[in-house]
Amino acid sequence: MTTLAPGIAPPEPQTNGSVSRSALGRLARGTSIYTMGTALNKLLLLVIQVLLARLLRISGYGLYSLGFNALILLQSVALFGLDQSVLRYAALYRNRGQAEFIKGTLLASLTLGVGMSLILAAALVLLAPSLSASVFREPQLAPAIRMFALALPFLNVTRITGAFAQSHHDIFRMTAIQQISQPGLNLLLVCALFFLGAGLRWAVGAFVVSAAFSAFVGAYSVRSIFPRFFSSLRARFHGVELVRYSLALAAIAILYQLFWRAPTLLLGHLSEAAQVGLYTAAATLASPPGFISLIFAQPFMPTMVDLYEQRDFESLGSLYTTVTRWTQMVVIPSLGILVLFRRQILALFGRDFQSGDRILIPLGLAWMIYYAKGPVSAVLDMTGRQIVDLANLAGVLVLSLTLGLWLIPKYGVSGAGWAISASVLMWSAAELAEGWIYFRFPPFSKHLFQSLFLAGIVFGFGAFLQDHVSPIAEAISVGASYALISYFFGLTPTDRDLLRRAFQRASALLTRPVMSRAQD
Repeated sequence: MTTLAPGIAPPEPQTNGSVSRSALGRLARGTSIYTMGTALNKLLLLVIQVLLARLLRISGYGLYSLGFNALILLQSVALFGLDQSVLRYAALYRNRGQAEFIKGTLLASLTLGVGMSLILAAALVLLAPSLSASVFREPQLAPAIRMFALALPFLNVTRITGAFAQSHHDIFRMTAIQQISQPGLNLLLVCALFFLGAGLRWAVGAFVVSAAFSAFVGAYSVRSIFPRFFSSLRARFHGVELVRYSLALAAIAILYQLFWRAPTLLLGHLSEAAQVGLYTAAATLASPPGFISLIFAQPFMPTMVDLYEQRDFESLGSLYTTVTRWTQMVVIPSLGILVLFRRQILALFGRDFQSGDRILIPLGLAWMIYYAKGPVSAVLDMTGRQIVDLANLAGVLVLSLTLGLWLIPKYGVSGAGWAISASVLMWSAAELAEGWIYFRFPPFSKHLFQSLFLAGIVFGFGAFLQDHVSPIAEAISVGASYALISYFFGLTPTDRDLLRRAFQRASALLTRPVMSRAQD
């Protein structure tokens, strides 16, 4: 009989009949919290981007985007895949009751992550003038890059502590750390700058201050999640195993960020800041399918580790199918919304951004297809097949860079959009094949065609309404129609039950503070 260390919850008893229900129940609870947090996060980020675009105008917004993309690309190097290592191994050691390895893993990850970020931040500060003048031909970008570099250590602490909360199934704190604290404060600061009419440096400074705040929230949360981290408990960790796993994930993260940021950086090098601003606005609006997919995939990841460790592949497949079905029912209509309301949405950024619709649609279509196929890459990473994910990213990165170098000089921002869209479609095809080869996940299902059919009916009706009603009335009609049709014809009985439980959980979270005050 195994003796559990104090402060470590024993693993739930598992049986073949109860694993799937337990895992789905945990997914529903986590999803209700993560859904609210992620939706709020994306709303905050969208408002921030709109305010920045209007505050800085298209060229200044392009300069801000170049500095931000350079920072995030460098963060993927400095983070070294440590957030995903903490997520995997802290969850693993928690299930085994090995508190000393939980402490050691977190301590080693924070030390290495902060140390590497400080070194790379110093290098970025020194190289900022050369990068601005030689690579982007925008000398006024150098001060912004230097200021962005100050945020690097704070971003790493935020990512690692957020992953640690997730490894303990504390989705509430993970959401607060990674989704709410930084954009929440940043929005308040950007609003103040908007009314004051401040410039680029002040906008970057607001980002740095908010990044420091989110790092403080993450570090403080560790005390509640795992109090023994601050005790005299001896820290232990498997260094070779941790570094080996982190190396593969670091390479994946770097390649992913290169793939995601390459069009922006290539536009900055081959074109002008205004083109960068236009592309950034369109890419921001085309990204909702990614956050919708994460709503379901993120709470699923720790459970994925548990089920794979127990070799319960039947429950793993069942969870994957459920997550994919839920994702498809939401990401497919997101494309319809982009198509129907693209002009109104782009108008939020200002008149200078109206021409972005020519790249918004292909980008939205490509990302919708990628996320509708299911979270194959997450399953590959969490089941020790990071090398496959790495090969996928390397291939699509080479393809996107090749297409970008060919198309951007000829077609500018449109070429960047076509390059990334074609690469995403090839990436989707590769992951569909790998999901079948390694896990026997079916590439297509009746639920996919059902969702496509329902969305086609509703958004065809929306297109008919465009010349007859106002955009607001059209949006209400389309949204209500899709919600009703999906509920009665798209959801399974199990889906409806889990949806009710998720709403109950969300209602309890929202009403708890009110009830507490009433009792006081």
